[in-house]
Amino acid sequence: MAPTLERPETVPEEAEYHDNKQQWDAGNYNAESQRNGKWRTWNLAGELIEEAEYELGHYHGLVKTFEKGNPHSVSQYRKGIRSGPFQGIVLRATYADSRIRIERGNIEGDISVGSWSFHDHKGKMIAKTDFGVLPTSDKGLLDSEAFNNRWHTAQEWSEISRNLLRDHRVAEAVCALARAAASEQRTDALDALLERTIVPLSETATLSLTDALISEPNTSLTALSHGLIRGAEPGAIFHTLAVALDQGTLSRAAMDLVNTAILLHPDRHQYHYTRALINISLGNRDAAKMDTEILEPAEPDKAQFLSRYLGALFPVYDFWPAQTKLTVADEAAPLGPQQDLAAVQEVLQKYATRLTYIRQALGKKIGERPDWLPPTLSHLLPDGPVELRVFETDAGSSGDSIMADESFDAMAWEVPTLLRFARADWSALTWLCWSTGLDSVEIPTQIEWREHLATALQYTKSFLENINQASAKKDLQITVHWEGQALSSLHPVLSQIAETQFQEMQAMFLWLTNTRHQSPWQEDLRQVNA
Repeated sequence: MAPTLERPETVPEEAEYHDNKQQWDAGNYNAESQRNGKWRTWNLAGELIEEAEYELGHYHGLVKTFEKGNPHSVSQYRKGIRSGPFQGIVLRATYADSRIRIERGNIEGDISVGSWSFHDHKGKMIAKTDFGVLPTSDKGLLDSEAFNNRWHTAQEWSEISRNLLRDHRVAEAVCALARAAASEQRTDALDALLERTIVPLSETATLSLTDALISEPNTSLTALSHGLIRGAEPGAIFHTLAVALDQGTLSRAAMDLVNTAILLHPDRHQYHYTRALINISLGNRDAAKMDTEILEPAEPDKAQFLSRYLGALFPVYDFWPAQTKLTVADEAAPLGPQQDLAAVQEVLQKYATRLTYIRQALGKKIGERPDWLPPTLSHLLPDGPVELRVFETDAGSSGDSIMADESFDAMAWEVPTLLRFARADWSALTWLCWSTGLDSVEIPTQIEWREHLATALQYTKSFLENINQASAKKDLQITVHWEGQALSSLHPVLSQIAETQFQEMQAMFLWLTNTRHQSPWQEDLRQVNA
């Protein structure tokens, strides 16, 4: 766009004016129209505001900024990321000690590392600290002893922290000491380490840095942990790290950090919500219930979700068809040929095998045998677990060749997912027993098909159709409930659990009522319109 104002004398002829940025720029492009080499930028008044080196359109090399023509900061960049020596002038309100106007140090991957010094406007040093070294990556950080997924005493965590400090891994040392604080329920040592390490920011700068770190979804774990020693609010960072660690299957580490966050800020209800979810990940049902009760007065909606989530993941494993009243508009038409007794017995034992593997995996992951585990099903497996096959079949509902995958590596899944699988498989198992005329979970010795078997299949299909409509925010044609709650008001997480349960039921019923199907685990039998 042609300039709309007179070119200042300080701006060279080759500079172009950019109206959208209200600045003048001068430099070269490469063959792909990317900035390359040295560029300079001036403001409307013709004051130089930046000198920068580019490569392939990104900062690469020395970048200098200016204010009112005077140097403001000097940085080094590599491929668009600030890395190398840094010196910059800070606002008077940045640090708690308002004398600090200049900071000097090194940066790697846009994170402060190593020795830093802080000076007044004349260059006199006011403070110094050491931000330590960075891990090679977020994975390298998670491999640190600070985040190991084991239980230690406070003394052991303190020793781990000292070893990390010796290796200049300061942020990790802080996290290890936070776990010591959780173990002994006091933060004295943690507070002392933070006080020795941090050059305190002003209250406004602390809030700004904290918000920038925890609100950006792509913030790396390394940046989060180093925020602790750069002056971010510790409780908020520990909480955010705990959420990420729990999602990354390091739930014991997550529990320690969220407990420390609660020690620092017992009035922050969100932390109790997070701790309840972490307790679920660890299989601590009763502890999760306690957090739900703590949360209920201040956050009744979140407490209600947690209560329903707990009910969904930790159900009573009784004979579920007995609790269900089949209701459809019209009695379904009679079904065609059903599977024979031998096929029913075989599939029933496969469900029992899968549930046995789930029970065993939960016990290993939790380290105990709580009373909420799926029942022992040894009476269905007199000769032990049966083979779970993976095979290809041409007996799909569409006539195409499809896969049937009955296998189940229970140890590959985390506790909440295993509990979802247990619910779905138990539902299918009990409805399979019901279909053959039984009123309990047993191996049938004969088959007496239920009069309303077709109705049960129609009920299952109708449920899936309605939950699909509810998820798509469509108006439901009939009122459908699950666990006492209308589908239209189900939280998405609960909706997924319900859908998985009924997909398993549908697959079982479609297999049971069509001899052409070879396994309930055919990949085509869990679709909404199967």
